[in-house]
Amino acid sequence: MNPRTPILAALAALWLAAPSQAQDLVSFENALGNLRQQVLTAKAEQADARSQALANDLQRLSFDIRNRVWDVQRQRNTFSDLRRRAQRMQRKDKANQPGQNNDPFFRNDLTRFVWDLQNFSRETERQRWELDRIFREASAAPELVNPVRMVQDALRDMSSQFQWLESDVRMGVWDIRRAGFSMEAWDIEREVGDLQREFRDLEDLCRRLLDKVQKPLN
Repeated sequence: MNPRTPILAALAALWLAAPSQAQDLVSFENALGNLRQQVLTAKAEQADARSQALANDLQRLSFDIRNRVWDVQRQRNTFSDLRRRAQRMQRKDKANQPGQNNDPFFRNDLTRFVWDLQNFSRETERQRWELDRIFREASAAPELVNPVRMVQDALRDMSSQFQWLESDVRMGVWDIRRAGFSMEAWDIEREVGDLQREFRDLEDLCRRLLDKVQKPLN
């Protein structure tokens, strides 16, 4: 037997197998490419689903904030009534008629108004937590720009209404003090001041969220 025969046979086998190996390599690369595309598609679908969920959360938050504008208007009406009653007690005091005795429920109504402001503050804090959660989860996403602006507009409307309440309180607490309710007047001023700061924090967070979702996509 020619000693070169096994070598030639091996070379022939390699030559015959080469097309099959090349075909297997192409199939593997195609499969890998398909897998990569599936991963990218899945990631895109997850990002879309997350953005849609955040958009829904933002819309609910904007509606919630707008509904609270009516609460601010109600608080303005309540405080206006309290101020008129305080002024009436002052007039009776000047006429030597003890004012506090002529409105025995006034102190309780002042306390309820303070509680109302405290509840409003807790609700504002809850909304800030919700917006902060959205801020942490959000990323650059053009589809979130309009929902964030809806929240921003709602906050602007509520803040504008609250500025009127703050102005009413700033002028009206003096009537409450002169009627003999200095502690309650101080409580009202404190709660209104806290709410002002909370509104500023909310508006600042909303501006930062808008900047975040408007960033160019990589």
